[in-house]
Amino acid sequence: MVSLFQKVEYYHYGVLVTLAFTLILPFIEEKFVNFLGGFSIFTIGILHGANDLRIISKRFKNHTGNLYIKSLVLYVLVVLIGEHFFSLHHHYHF
Repeated sequence: MVSLFQKVEYYHYGVLVTLAFTLILPFIEEKFVNFLGGFSIFTIGILHGANDLRIISKRFKNHTGNLYIKSLVLYVLVVLIGEHFFSLHHHYHF
């Protein structure tokens, strides 16, 4: 008989960590939660962005340089718009 933990796929760990933080973070001081959020953005976010850029460069490796540049500019614009939206609207709670 296979135990429950051996059946859990890799992507399920993200769900488990999210649930754990959802239950734990309300009991932790706000300064630490803000630090943890900022640290996560700068570490995981940078790794995620670097992976996106690598995928873009592999995808358009054999295409003309113009298409590659357009893809990079579009990617940067989407990231900046998302950051701008977050920084403007994170104070509002719906």
